[in-house]
Amino acid sequence: MESNVERLLSHDRELVKRVKALEQENQTLQQELLQAKEGLAVSEEGRRIQSAAVALGATNTDSQEAKKLISQVLREIEACIALLQT
Repeated sequence: MESNVERLLSHDRELVKRVKALEQENQTLQQELLQAKEGLAVSEEGRRIQSAAVALGATNTDSQEAKKLISQVLREIEACIALLQT
């Protein structure tokens, strides 16, 4: 009986260690995911700005569309700044 209890306690300790390791790994992966999302947002914004720049060199219709896009990007940047300040 005592050997079974000791075996269960040992197993419990191992499971606790594993849970802690998995929690740490989860936290690390959450941080990496957050960084990847931020990088994606920056890349997407850069792509939109690049599209706008290309459009500015094109026809008037494209130029107007590019100006709208730049205005939208500026509004998003201002919203991000406002969030950072809160």
